[in-house]
Amino acid sequence: MPVLSAAAIACFIFFEGAAWLGTILLFLGLGLPGHQIRRFFQTLKLQIAAFGLETPTHVYTLYLSDSPGGITASYPVEDQEDLRYEWAGIHNVYLLDAAVYLYVLPDKAFLMPGGQVRPSGQALRQLLSAVVPAGRLHDRRKKK
Repeated sequence: MPVLSAAAIACFIFFEGAAWLGTILLFLGLGLPGHQIRRFFQTLKLQIAAFGLETPTHVYTLYLSDSPGGITASYPVEDQEDLRYEWAGIHNVYLLDAAVYLYVLPDKAFLMPGGQVRPSGQALRQLLSAVVPAGRLHDRRKKK
């Protein structure tokens, strides 16, 4: 509430004898946002408990190689076998600053967060350029 804080400062500077009003406005200007942030985190904690959410778990690991059948999705669940995809069948690959989206089908994609992709940067771009069919690799990273 920057408006209330600005009004409080104006009361302190321009109006003699308005210190109480300035104090109340300053308290509201700083206290209300603090209360809203606290309530947000309280509500978030209650929703996590209500939905029974746990800490993040490992969902899958992707292994990329330059061989024709070079994509392997490995799952930590024992009864689920690894899935293999061929580069020729890839629908699209999007390189973004924060992640890489690997669409193996039009409605199925693997998300690889940027900090967790090995190789990264230019080495990843070179690997994907060599194996992804022409026109299916889209580099949307910001140029530095």
